Amino acid sequence: MKRKLYYGFICLLALICLTACGTSNRQTKQTKESSSQQELTVDQLLKKAKRASNKVTSVAVDMQLDIKSSSGNTHQDFLAQAQYDNGELTKVSSQIEETSGSQTSYDEVIAIQTDNNRFTYYQRTDKNGQWRNGEWETIDLDPDYFSFLDIVYKMSDDLTIEEEDDAYVLSLRSQNIDLISLFSDELNLSLTGVEQTEVEKDFEIRFDKKTFYLEEFDMDLNYKGAKGSLSMDIGGTYSDWNKVKDSVFDAPSTDNI
Repeated sequence: MKRKLYYGFICLLALICLTACGTSNRQTKQTKESSSQQELTVDQLLKKAKRASNKVTSVAVDMQLDIKSSSGNTHQDFLAQAQYDNGELTKVSSQIEETSGSQTSYDEVIAIQTDNNRFTYYQRTDKNGQWRNGEWETIDLDPDYFSFLDIVYKMSDDLTIEEEDDAYVLSLRSQNIDLISLFSDELNLSLTGVEQTEVEKDFEIRFDKKTFYLEEFDMDLNYKGAKGSLSMDIGGTYSDWNKVKDSVFDAPSTDNI
């Protein structure tokens, strides 16, 4: 069995197909003043980021998703720690909490690759609940640190660069890019009812200036028109590169299984 651990919602953007058109205020993001001189081009930065990623053996990710639409509001928190061997996922610990209207859900997973390249997993759907365990043939963690970067590498012609005191910041050159298709797998995005060209898009990616590790990203997708309204913000931060402790992948106590 293959297990997909994902952040986001399949067919998420189908929410805009509703007829009621509510009012939403779009928050304007304030960014730091960029340096007057840019030491790197986008291509040069991404080449350095790709080389730096070859050194990554573990990473932590903290992400949030907020949706305001004609049909209601949804919030999701996603936390994960992952270990890699040459870019291949070997261990993962993840927690997903979601609130949609009055409904809440929780999912927690610990999975460790075994000698036969399968994964022993422990899973529960309540923070204080009992764990169940089993085996998966493979697992996917979406968004995956390396897969997310692979998409960004392909976007080089569509990005601009700014230099800040401690980071390089990439942002969209124009609206002429289909973010929804590019990140359909990694962020589980899908669009029905309107064309992606009708959606206003903002996307910002930050790389640490010293290590060139991916630090943070923020994606905003907004629509307001005859078919409804949608305001969605996806934000993620990465940390603990090569410092994730093995203890976070420890199997639960047998008393809780």
